[in-house]
Amino acid sequence: MLHLPVGAAAGLAPIVGLLIAVVLGHRALRRIRSAGTDMGGIIWATAATVTGWVGIGQLLVGLVLIPFSGPFHNLVDQLRMLR
Repeated sequence: MLHLPVGAAAGLAPIVGLLIAVVLGHRALRRIRSAGTDMGGIIWATAATVTGWVGIGQLLVGLVLIPFSGPFHNLVDQLRMLR
């Protein structure tokens, strides 16, 4: 079993939430469309899916930009000098 420090587990919680939003949003959309009737809830399912994908996109942009900002910028410069 994977044992993470409390801080690491708390840091993973938003990522897990984004993945759950995308998966459950897609499942709900598929079920609503396959039912063929006006079940309702398509707006909520679409909102969950879009919110999840936007959050994942923001996470990826953040991960790409972290090395170029703040204290990591000096580290990147030092790593370039090692070449």
